[in-house]
Amino acid sequence: MNFFERITHLINLKGVTRHKLLTDLKINHNAFAKWSNPESYPDAKNLAKIADYFDVSVDYLLGREKAGNNIPLNEFQIAVLAETADINDENVQEKFLQNAKHFKDLISK
Repeated sequence: MNFFERITHLINLKGVTRHKLLTDLKINHNAFAKWSNPESYPDAKNLAKIADYFDVSVDYLLGREKAGNNIPLNEFQIAVLAETADINDENVQEKFLQNAKHFKDLISK
C-alpha cells in the first residue's frame, strides 16, 4: 500500500471526507492531489500533522511500519472484533467472512 492508499484508508476508517481532513489540517487540495502519485509525499510538517490527526506514526504513513496497535478502528470494527474474538475454528472464520462479504454486497446495492 502506498502513501495515498494508506491515507485514503485512514480517511475511510475515521469516517471523514478528504475535504474535512484538508480543512482541519489546513493542507492545500492541490498538494493532496499530488500525493496520488506513488513517488510523491507530503513535506515533514504535513506528514506530522496527518500522523497526529489519525493517531498513527509517520513510519506507518510512509509504509515503513506494518499496521499495528496504533491503527484506529471505528466503533463498528471494534464491536465486530469483540464479538468474533473467540472464534478459533478456521471453517467458522471463513464462513463468517463469506457472510460478511455477502451482507456488504446486499446493503451496498
